[in-house]
Amino acid sequence: YDLERERVVLGRVIWRRSIIREGIVDVHIADETITCSNNHRFLSADGKWQPISRIDGKIVHHEGKVAVNVKGVTGKRRVYNFTTIPCHNYFVGQKRLIVHNIK
Repeated sequence: YDLERERVVLGRVIWRRSIIREGIVDVHIADETITCSNNHRFLSADGKWQPISRIDGKIVHHEGKVAVNVKGVTGKRRVYNFTTIPCHNYFVGQKRLIVHNIK
């Protein structure tokens, strides 16, 4: 997703890896659950990139704003990291939440 032009652009994955780690959260949006690391950055309602663990109440997705409920998960889980180009933002889930792939 191109934030500057506010439009969807076709991109590609140029790097990926899978690791098992702690610090996992479940992000609940309506009837969907997205599992990610607690520091994965989502676009917050104020237009700033924030780790999901710091976002309270709403995050931005392509069609507007949606309320989320974030809960910690105990134990370790497998997560997948990847880099996209030309934009480093992409959608996750059916609600198309906007996330960032670079720390």
